[in-house]
Amino acid sequence: MGNFRSVIMTNKIVNGIKITTKGIVMNGEERLETQLLFLDNTCLPEMLRYDELHLRD
Repeated sequence: MGNFRSVIMTNKIVNGIKITTKGIVMNGEERLETQLLFLDNTCLPEMLRYDELHLRD
């Protein structure tokens, strides 16, 4: 059987922060990547560790 890759990407804007979350499944292994873009040039210290949170809709 060959290689298999599935990617699901979502974007949200919360309090002036664009949050891009990418879920990747490759050959049965799952990985989650999160990217933050501060739209109003502010940096909230509590958001710097955002990638460790598990948010569910």
